[in-house]
Amino acid sequence: DLLIEKENKTYSDEGNQNGDYFAYKQNIVAPRSGVVVDVRNSIKDNQPGVMNEKQLLGNYVIMRHGEQEYSLIAHFM
Repeated sequence: DLLIEKENKTYSDEGNQNGDYFAYKQNIVAPRSGVVVDVRNSIKDNQPGVMNEKQLLGNYVIMRHGEQEYSLIAHFM
């Protein structure tokens, strides 16, 4: 997961809502240039602490950066 930490915390208030997390709704930058080879963008957001056992990755992007070099960034909103 991608986190933003402020004063040793990743969320404000109790952390019970997605909007409590500092990283929620923030832009994500690719780790390096490449070609997007797969995207999922239709999974509903989980509530914090509740796992979607049918779609563990949630929304994600897979990029190919080079010969046998890929990145997977998952758990997007």
